[in-house]
Amino acid sequence: MVHKRLSLYILIVCVFGLGLFSPPESEGNSPTVIIQSDTWDLDEFALPDRIINVLTPDPIQRGNLHLTIIHRARQSLTENAGRDYLGLDAGGLKIGIGLRYGLRDMADVGFFRLNGTAESFDTYEFDLRVRLLEETMAPVAVALRPGFTWFAQPEEEDASGYFGQLLIERNFGKHLSIAGGVLYHSESSGDRKSTGDDDESMAIHAGFSIRLRPRFSLDGEVTSTVSGYGEDDPAVSVAIRMFTYGHTFSLVVTNTQYVSADGIVGNAWRPMDEPVIGFNITRLFEF
Repeated sequence: MVHKRLSLYILIVCVFGLGLFSPPESEGNSPTVIIQSDTWDLDEFALPDRIINVLTPDPIQRGNLHLTIIHRARQSLTENAGRDYLGLDAGGLKIGIGLRYGLRDMADVGFFRLNGTAESFDTYEFDLRVRLLEETMAPVAVALRPGFTWFAQPEEEDASGYFGQLLIERNFGKHLSIAGGVLYHSESSGDRKSTGDDDESMAIHAGFSIRLRPRFSLDGEVTSTVSGYGEDDPAVSVAIRMFTYGHTFSLVVTNTQYVSADGIVGNAWRPMDEPVIGFNITRLFEF
C-alpha cells in the first residue's frame, strides 16, 4: 500500500509540478512553435469548451474538431486512498467520450457518451450550441444549447429525453471568468432515482475559472436543482487545469460522477465531504 501511495504522489507531481516549476524553453532556430510558459497571450493555448462539467458559451471554431475524455471514480478518495489509488482502482468508473465540431464560428454540434455503472443504461447525448451574443457586442457572452438524450438499455426498451440550456459567461481580463445559466431535462437521471420520482428536472448552475498562470487555472462549478427530481446536495466540482497549445488536462474533485446534462441537472446523492476524484482531457484538432 505504501508503494501504491508513493507512485500516485510521484504521478501527480510529474503531471503538475513539471509545468508549474520548469523554466521557459529557450528560443532557437527550430521551426517548431514554442509556447513560453510565462506569456499571457492566451490565444497560444487551447480554448476550453467547458469549465468542468458545464459547457461555456463559446463554440468550437468552424471546421475544427474537439475531443473530450472524462473519468470519474465512484468510491470516495478518502476511503482506502492508498490501496485503491484514491478510488480510481475501486471499480464503478464513469468514462465519458465526447466530440464537438465547429459548423460556423457561432455554432457547433456535439456528441457525448457516458457509460452506465449503477444504472442499467449507457447515455448518448446530442446537442447544438449556438452563440447569441459575444462580449464584443454585449457585457456577457450568451449561448443556447438544445439537445437530445438517448438511453441505451441492453435488457429493456431504450428511452429518450430532450434538454435545453442557457449558457452565460463574463470575462474580466485574462485572469478571471464567471459563468452561469439554467438547465432543463425532460428525463433526468440519478443513482437512486425510481419510477415514482418526477421525470423532469430544472437546475441553475454557476462557475468560475481563475487563471493562476498562463498555463494553469483554478476552476469551480456548482449545479443546484430548483424544480422536479433532485437529490439533497448540489453537484459541486473543483479542478486544477493545465493548458498546452492543443490540450488541456484537469484534475477534478467532485461529489458527482455525472457529466451529461441528464445527470448533473438532478444534484448529487453524496455529500461534499465524501468526494471522488477524476480528470478531464481535451484535444483540439485544427483543420
